[in-house]
Amino acid sequence: GDVDSPPCLTLPPKLQENLEAPGVVAALYLTKTKELIPIRKPTTIREAEKLQTAAGIIPWETLRTWSGRWDEEGINVGLAGHATARYAAVFNRLEEYAVGDSFLVFTREGAHAYRVFDVRVVKETEVWVLDPVSGKTVVTLVTCTPKDAVRPDRLIVRGELVRSYGAGECPTTYER
Repeated sequence: GDVDSPPCLTLPPKLQENLEAPGVVAALYLTKTKELIPIRKPTTIREAEKLQTAAGIIPWETLRTWSGRWDEEGINVGLAGHATARYAAVFNRLEEYAVGDSFLVFTREGAHAYRVFDVRVVKETEVWVLDPVSGKTVVTLVTCTPKDAVRPDRLIVRGELVRSYGAGECPTTYER
């Protein structure tokens, strides 16, 4: 059924604090595991790999012309996060996600709800998962799997935008 999570866009203190932290551009709310994760915008892939307490926007060439709006049609924003305890493990429970589940991205301007349409494991070199998807506005969550492998594959969870909310509106999302 419908779930209000987190409560409206009178932002909860923790979310407000996340969005005001230096370098944080948005916050990801994983509805299934009730986790709130800051999103940073690193400038290089190496810098993205070093993020420990946040997910990082993957600085991919397809985002060169991105306006920074999460509801921009045709974009695919990749968010990378670690899944091991050596780091903050922000994506530690990503493997619990399945097609039909949802997540939210909160910005200073509002919130965006995404419904998962694809969950798969790919090789590190299979970067096509970050390509734009025709007719969809996409956020792709990326982490290593298995968690402590020397040369891990990538767990991919892709969600398409289903609704955007302005400041003051209550985002609702469907839980499995």
